[in-house]
Amino acid sequence: MNRLFRFAKKTLPKISKTEQIASESKHFSNKVYMCSNLSIAKNSQCPSSHWKASLAPILVHNHMSYVNIGANKGYNILEFLLRHDSDQYPSMKHWHHELLRKGIDQHSCGVCLSCRSKVIPSKKLGIVARIVAVELLTNNYNILKEMCAQFIPQTRVLHAAAVKKKKISVYEPYLKHSGHETLGISRSGRPVASITLNEIINGSIWDMVSIDAEGWDGEILKGGRASIENRNIRVIEFEYSGKWKTRLESIISLLWSAGYSCFWTGNNGQLANISPTCHSEIEIHKWSNIVCAFEKEITRVLWNLQSS
Repeated sequence: MNRLFRFAKKTLPKISKTEQIASESKHFSNKVYMCSNLSIAKNSQCPSSHWKASLAPILVHNHMSYVNIGANKGYNILEFLLRHDSDQYPSMKHWHHELLRKGIDQHSCGVCLSCRSKVIPSKKLGIVARIVAVELLTNNYNILKEMCAQFIPQTRVLHAAAVKKKKISVYEPYLKHSGHETLGISRSGRPVASITLNEIINGSIWDMVSIDAEGWDGEILKGGRASIENRNIRVIEFEYSGKWKTRLESIISLLWSAGYSCFWTGNNGQLANISPTCHSEIEIHKWSNIVCAFEKEITRVLWNLQSS
């Protein structure tokens, strides 16, 4: 077993397939639901973190774990820590100032202005003991590694591309500037190491996996099929857009078959369930974000955040 990702396994309550179907049927019967009702999906570019705040008391424990693929400047990692960890970390504003001081010159605040967000800690706090950050772009990786060494030493920062299969050759584009958020794997450029989601998860339980890979999110999730089917990830969030290399329908089917319920995460804090019975209707090819989970208590919270 890979020593880097060797962690103790933990048993979590899981919702059965029968319970999942019964739960979703109940919600569908209580709401007028149409696959064509995609108003939340089409307003999900920079989603509210309200759902994360709502889940925090359920997720918190004393050996928390987080994976961020497409970690970029580290704002998602810092947000996870500020919300769940009892230790002291820089504010988003302070993090931004440090990035500027270290030479970040593109999207320094984040495309969604992450540096301006104020993260309210959960009333119940734990300890985030392990973090894995994967970043494709060399310039971003170097600064992120330096930032984490200074402020978040429990983070393992990997310069790699997350892929569907290890044998795929991948490249990063040549860039002069650091901080880019809209560039993904290139067909040419500088060769970069690759890793699959299954390799990162390595059979252990992780509280949350966040993926923002500029169109490669679906392929990355395919590379985590075993981890998804074994329900090793409590909460999965990922970005969807017109850059995707696979159909969203196939990914939702993969997740639903493993017992996960998925939701569009709206800019206004509301969620919208993505039904596995919807097919081409959900292929909107627009920048949006999705969260999926399988535990009964977590999915109940997500269902209750839906628009009426």
